[in-house]
Amino acid sequence: MFHSSNPTLFGRPEGVLAETEALHSTLAGLRRVSNSLIGNVAQARIEARRLLATFSSVLARYFNGAESGAYFGAILAEYPHLAKRVSALGSSRADLQGSVTSVRRLAFRDADTAELGRRIDGVIDVFEEHERSEAALLRDFFGGGRVRAVSRAEAP
Repeated sequence: MFHSSNPTLFGRPEGVLAETEALHSTLAGLRRVSNSLIGNVAQARIEARRLLATFSSVLARYFNGAESGAYFGAILAEYPHLAKRVSALGSSRADLQGSVTSVRRLAFRDADTAELGRRIDGVIDVFEEHERSEAALLRDFFGGGRVRAVSRAEAP
């Protein structure tokens, strides 16, 4: 079976762990700057631009390392019935990256700072839901491919 022949594919090599730490550090900064934006703190927009740029690049590296084609391909090779959930994660990933780009553009416009803060919060919420969906998929995969009830966010 897959698990015995590929024991490290789903491990978190040092590079992925470093990207995860960078991602979570950036998310913490985005939460902080979002609160400042909602409170109309003057310099928060500049910090938001910087953090959103960092988040965009760190997110791309994180997804490339943690959610590569081989990663999901291995799941599908062993449990093809999980295909809809893998596809939903791919769509969620693309939507998230598009949302980050949109919010980055908003940060450079003369938009309401509170709205920018709310949009940043929305991006963080989408990322966290994506991570929960991926974790649920992995739990099912490592649990022998059993299917559990999926949340609305995971449903195709």
